[in-house]
Amino acid sequence: MGKIGLLVLGLLLNTSVWHANATVALLASAQSCTVLSNPTDGAVNVPTNVTLNWDAVPGVGGYILDIGTSPGGTDILENTNIGFNPFYTLPQGYPENTQIYVTITLFFLNGDPVRCSESSFRTAAYDAIPACTTIIFPEANATGVPINSNITWNYVAQASSYLVYLGTSPGNYDLINGLDVGNVNTYDIPFDLNEETDYYLRVVPVNRLGAASCAEITFGTRDAVVPPGCTTLIYPSDGTSDVPLTPELSWNPVDGATGYYMSIGTSPGATDILDFANLGNQTSTFVLDFESNISVFVTIFPYNEAGVAQGCIEEVFYTALGCGPFIDFESGELIDFSPVIDFPDTFLLCDQELPSILTYEEEVDQVFWYSSPEGSPEVLLSSEEDVLLSQPGRYRIEAVNFVPLSDGSSYSCSSSQFFEVSLSSIATITNVTILNQAVGSQIQIAVEGEGDYEYALAIDGPYQDSPIFNNVDINATTVFVRDRLGCGIAQRTLGQTDGFPSYFTPNGDGINDYWQLRGLASVGEEVRYIRIFDRYGKLLKQISPLSPGWDGTAGGQRMPSSTYWFQAVTISNTEITGYFALKR
Repeated sequence: MGKIGLLVLGLLLNTSVWHANATVALLASAQSCTVLSNPTDGAVNVPTNVTLNWDAVPGVGGYILDIGTSPGGTDILENTNIGFNPFYTLPQGYPENTQIYVTITLFFLNGDPVRCSESSFRTAAYDAIPACTTIIFPEANATGVPINSNITWNYVAQASSYLVYLGTSPGNYDLINGLDVGNVNTYDIPFDLNEETDYYLRVVPVNRLGAASCAEITFGTRDAVVPPGCTTLIYPSDGTSDVPLTPELSWNPVDGATGYYMSIGTSPGATDILDFANLGNQTSTFVLDFESNISVFVTIFPYNEAGVAQGCIEEVFYTALGCGPFIDFESGELIDFSPVIDFPDTFLLCDQELPSILTYEEEVDQVFWYSSPEGSPEVLLSSEEDVLLSQPGRYRIEAVNFVPLSDGSSYSCSSSQFFEVSLSSIATITNVTILNQAVGSQIQIAVEGEGDYEYALAIDGPYQDSPIFNNVDINATTVFVRDRLGCGIAQRTLGQTDGFPSYFTPNGDGINDYWQLRGLASVGEEVRYIRIFDRYGKLLKQISPLSPGWDGTAGGQRMPSSTYWFQAVTISNTEITGYFALKR
């Protein structure tokens, strides 16, 4: 299916649909480990907000990270699947002036995880007071904030923790006064706020060098209606593998929810597939064309008039292996479910055989045939193993295999190929040129037609590619032109050529004073005219076979004794050439 954004259409139909535009490499060889490329192993003075990067591994379904402050430690991040992207940014940054240890584990859907060698680097010391953060929720000057809300804010580089201030009047933090909540980005207020009340909030990043000087924001609460609770996926449930590439996601309904938002990404917290889309009040939706062999992270946020559910947990599932190629870790074999199309690029059909049937005989689950002219939309002609073609042109064949999944569903793997259909036909012999040679004559055959032709002097051959034959005795000779596709054989019989004299003596004695064809026919058919040339190819005279012939003059001048050339053209445009001598 094409990569088309269908979300708006789906919402209009009360069925949310979109395209999962993640990417994943195909597994072309057995897996190998990877190491950090930034920062490199042993690096020092690394910024505390560094993004980890490593070389991608073909065919990996995801990367699992362990990060700690001691060899093998996991006190910062423990056994966390961060998706299939070869980079990761820790949401709260790293502690300053600390040796950090990172272990990357490769996750494969059809094989055991592969744990790679540990790398380490040392972070730089803080060299400045952190900048202020931006409070994400509640937004500044927001109204109607739920009374049981959390506070969230953006991470700030070089911050080691954050101080929270909350009060009921400007600068008066009578509820929370400088509470150090640690190096986090969210804080759950431990009590419900009052209804329809204005509050004043500050979140201040700090480190050992000091605290940022940040302004407060204000927001107002609404009445006691509270947002709904969170929900969880029914299908696919958290941790499910072998999920079809176009699944229907479903989740448990939540009491009090009037609708649901959904975010989907290829790493924790990411929304590169779907970013907080409003699905309305439905509790299921289709996703079109997930990429194969990837980790998919999903968060669902129920909402109502009071607001959006807080603290909802992200869930992960793993898509099917796809079409391949990929390595089967049990057998070690390379597997590819996509059909290999074995089909000619070009078909030549006899024009008298149209319409004609083409058949795809390879073993596949389904075949589609399309007319595919350049610059115009494709048209489906057939979904069977054969197709009836009535005209030449550009076409496309698509072969499909259906791959079964463990839940009884399947997905399709396809390959396609363009091909041309051209017409062939029996030849039309338009001209035969005969040239005298020392022994016999040379025959040159000219034809018209759409076919691919070969030439012979006997109907059974041998046939040759060239239309020229040398040293031929053309008495009663017949030439044959055969279409290679078998659309037919054209032929022409040449006959005798001894009607052209080999010399004449225009000396006025009344004997042999004129050169002329003996009779009106040659090569079995009537001659229309004869041209005479000197040895340099200059045209001297054109005569009719009904005239007395050439008297050896040109332009009123007597031509000298020499050799001259003639060209006789018959009523079928057969050309006969040769030479003769003028003797005085």
